[in-house]
This record gives sequence, structure tokens and C-alpha cells, in this order.
Amino acid sequence: MNMRIMIPVLAVAIVVAFAIGFVVGKQARPAGPVAAAGAGSVDDRLTRKIGTTPPDGAGGAPEGNSVTPEEMAKAKNVPVTVEDPGGDYQLIAVIEGAEANRKLTENLQLVGAQRQNLVAMSREYEGLPAGAVQQRELLAGRINRVQQTLAKNLEFMAKNYGYSLRFNYRLVPHAAALYAITTGADGKPAPELVHRFEDAESYAEFQKMREEYMLLSVTEAKQAAAAKAEAEKAAAEKAAAEKAAAAAAIETPEGADPAEEGAPAGTEEPAGTEEPAGAEEPAGEEPAEAVPAFANPEPSPELAMMREEMITKFKYDPLKKFQVNLEKTALYARPGTSN
Repeated sequence: MNMRIMIPVLAVAIVVAFAIGFVVGKQARPAGPVAAAGAGSVDDRLTRKIGTTPPDGAGGAPEGNSVTPEEMAKAKNVPVTVEDPGGDYQLIAVIEGAEANRKLTENLQLVGAQRQNLVAMSREYEGLPAGAVQQRELLAGRINRVQQTLAKNLEFMAKNYGYSLRFNYRLVPHAAALYAITTGADGKPAPELVHRFEDAESYAEFQKMREEYMLLSVTEAKQAAAAKAEAEKAAAEKAAAEKAAAAAAIETPEGADPAEEGAPAGTEEPAGTEEPAGAEEPAGEEPAEAVPAFANPEPSPELAMMREEMITKFKYDPLKKFQVNLEKTALYARPGTSN
């Protein structure tokens, strides 16, 4: 089955910025009707309204539209359904153009953030003691404002994308552009187009390879960190043992007879009671052995091969900064399940 981007009901963020310098949808662009979730203060994000102008390129089945999923799928050359063991997803909208997809992404992220924060604030309200009247009133006011804004945003999403909280969603990219992020002469980021994805299969293959690389790189980093911790522990234990042995040697000098309570006047002190000038320091006082360096471990041959394959096939280096612009996506839905 083709790999697709999931949009859970309680977390509607569809674009995930992976580690290893991968950036999604961050190129310079004019401000749209919705600022990216994460910009501005928390209160600003919670009460931000989605623009009322239908986004260009948002073709689909908004509320009241008589276009059937089959007609839309045929006109836009996308599958009408997406098979899934938990129930098939049906096409509800096709979004074309980078700007229209950017707005959809931001709208989904904004609605998702508002819903999650609304749940968090409701739990916080329930946890306040009955005597905290002022706190409860202030929080109730914030909850009310967010509820009103979310209701308007959901109305916009339903009208333009057929989006509803009653459904679970999948967004399937059918066309996208991959950009390498370099630094221009003016010192600002300069996106450079390196690859185009012309169908859902090629984009899914790219996503699968990238995720497998990330998982393996994280696994190897954890293994390196564990090896470093083990080496540091062993070095510390060795240093402590050597220090304890040195202390014991000083307390019981070599050559001394524990049975003798003292020596006649004028006799030499037992060997080891004094150290001649220039004698070496007792063992254990020297610096501990150097711990092997694990900060930048060499990648395994498998990881290096995966990186080389992505560079060859997509001109994508996971160790550098890139961004993906979605240019054509199909939004699918199925009834949500209650837990």
C-alpha cells in the first residue's frame, strides 16, 4: 500500500519536520490568511481565525456541492478511495497549487492546535479548586473565546474542504517539489529545486526511504551514546579502584613488620614510611585513561548506503537542509471511531 500522511482527529498536523536538518514548507512567501501555527503568542494562536476567502486551488466537495467523489476522482486523475484495514477512506477534496496546499496545511495545524489546547484548558479548569473563583472565571473566558474561534474555523474548513470533526483524514500527495536550502549572496536562505515528484508512488517511496534512514540513524546514535556511557563508567570505576589501592599501600608500607611496636633509637625507618625527593606519585593519582570518542560516530555501512541511494535517486542529502512543497494533494475521509 502507498504510504500516506495521517491526520488524526485529535492531532491534525499533517507535515512533520524530521530531524537531520529536514524542513517542511519554510520557504519565504507572502503572508496568507492564516499564520503558521506556532507564530505569535499562545493566546494569539488560540483565537486566530481562518480567512473567509476560499483558497485558490481548493477544488473538491465543499458542503452543498453536488460533485460526487467518483466525478472528482476522474476529473483530477486521483483514486476515489484509499484502502485501509480499519475502513476505506473516500475522496472529499483535491487541492492543487503550492500556495493552496500551504494554506490547507496551516489551517489544519491551526485547528489541531486549537482543539488540543481547548482540551488542555478544560482539564485545567476541572482541576482548579472551587475557591479559586478568579482563576476559574479567567480560564472560563479563555475557553469560551477559543470555542467560538474554533467553531468559525471549522465552519470555514467544512465549506471549503468538506472537513468535519466527525471524520478521520488522510492527505495523499500526488505532486511535490523538493528544494535544497542554501545560503544566497545576501546571506538569506535560497531554495534550489533539486527534484520533482510527479505521482503519489514516487513521493511515498521518498518518504519511506527518509523515515527508514532517520530511524536507523537514531538507533545508531543511541547505541553510540550507550557505549560512551559504559566506557565512562568503566573508566571511573578503574580510577576509583586504583586510588583505593594507592591509599591502602600508604597505610601499610612495604617491608614494615606489623609485629614490631617500634625500632631502637638511631635505626633506619622502615622502608616506605617516607618518600625520597622526586619519587613518583602513588598509582591512581594520574589522569584516568582517555575515554573513546563517541560524539560523532562513523555511520554504519548500511546507513551510509541509504544516504547515498537518496542522493542518487532524489538529490536529497539527509545531513543537509531541504524543504518539500506540496503541489497537488488529495484529501480522503472516513467516519471517526469513538474510543
